[in-house]
Amino acid sequence: MGLEQLPQYVAAGALGIGAGSPLVGDGARGGSAEALAERARAFVSAARELEGAA
Repeated sequence: MGLEQLPQYVAAGALGIGAGSPLVGDGARGGSAEALAERARAFVSAARELEGAA
């Protein structure tokens, strides 16, 4: 599940979201920690926006 699908899952009533590969990206293979942190911030920001809209 990527960031783009987050609104669809929330609209369908999901109480939790799993975001493995789209979130981790290349971080597990020694990729950029800053890029991983930015992806995490994007997921948290999107989730908070959707939470406020619910």
